[in-house]
Amino acid sequence: MKRALALAFLLACDAGAGAVVDASTEASASDAAPDAIATDASDAAARGPARVYVGASDGMIHVFAFDETSYALTPVDATPTGGNPSFLAFDAARAHLYAVDEVNSLVLAFAIDPKTGKLTSQGSVGSRGQGPAHVGLDRASELVMTANYGNGTIAVFPRAQDGTLGDASATHSFGATAETHEIVADPSNAFVLVPNKGLDGVAVFRRDGGALSYLGLTPAGGGARHIAFDPPGTHAYVVDENASMIVAFDFDPGSGALSQIQSLSSLYGGTVDGAANTGAEIQVTSDGKHVLASNRGDDSIVVFDIGPGAKLTPKARVSSGGQTPRQFQIEETGRFLFVGNQTSGAVVTMTMDAQSGVPSPVGTPVAITGPEFVGLVYLPP
Repeated sequence: MKRALALAFLLACDAGAGAVVDASTEASASDAAPDAIATDASDAAARGPARVYVGASDGMIHVFAFDETSYALTPVDATPTGGNPSFLAFDAARAHLYAVDEVNSLVLAFAIDPKTGKLTSQGSVGSRGQGPAHVGLDRASELVMTANYGNGTIAVFPRAQDGTLGDASATHSFGATAETHEIVADPSNAFVLVPNKGLDGVAVFRRDGGALSYLGLTPAGGGARHIAFDPPGTHAYVVDENASMIVAFDFDPGSGALSQIQSLSSLYGGTVDGAANTGAEIQVTSDGKHVLASNRGDDSIVVFDIGPGAKLTPKARVSSGGQTPRQFQIEETGRFLFVGNQTSGAVVTMTMDAQSGVPSPVGTPVAITGPEFVGLVYLPP
């Protein structure tokens, strides 16, 4: 069934669609857009066909072919899950996809067809909790990890060579009020960090194979939701859902200690009252120069420059192209950004300016009921 329905009216009706609020960055983002997607031919040859995967509240994992020239998203497949595949993750080889099913409290495993990108089920395991909100892999793709929002637990599952999941090798409970929201390995792969929205902090674990040793909880503002590291792994940035704040930390890759260095609004110039907005996603560009965060209510993606001492300076605000940008992804080459607007049902494609880090909408948005995760992977060449 075709899903690529035009939603250009969303951008036309949204007065701020694609508009960069900071006038000093507007011209540079526009003028440099072609350079932002220019790549060496040898780099392009090393990548296979681009496929975009969307986990949605309609119970499907949607697969699209992405044309990097026309920006068209063409439906390839839609895999029913029988629940709500609200977050997806991929192994390093892009051969397997994992999803959390919030409704049935499962972690789902799929093999990715290397030619088409279509999915084949490889079974599921219980998430060892209730209402899982996040799934991720460690940096070596040895473990699949999940955070259970409903009852404040995490679990770690070893991966077999064929991508299937074994019994949990580690679990931990933070308590029913923790609202555990994400689980991420640091760049050194020695530690696992877990934002707990209900506890307003980030838990840190030392990793030893499939085992975890709890080191403690670091305060991180009002409703710690997601965390992202800079490329060296010496700084981390947390987006607070409730307080609409970004909290910057020094991170010690030897001890796993977090030390707060800054806290500032996730909104550009305080565009809406904090009570009317909730922070959602946060990512660091691969060059380590910018942090991007999404706001639900303000319905924006805000760009911050990373300056001396890893502190942030607000750079620009771009409309998300719809309502409730629950999640976005900067794809691995840093040329494109995809955002899922959950309430308005719009998946929007943007190009990333290589210098400013400011995204600009391109192509035609795609209509999907309740997109909760969107991400691009390149199949084998």
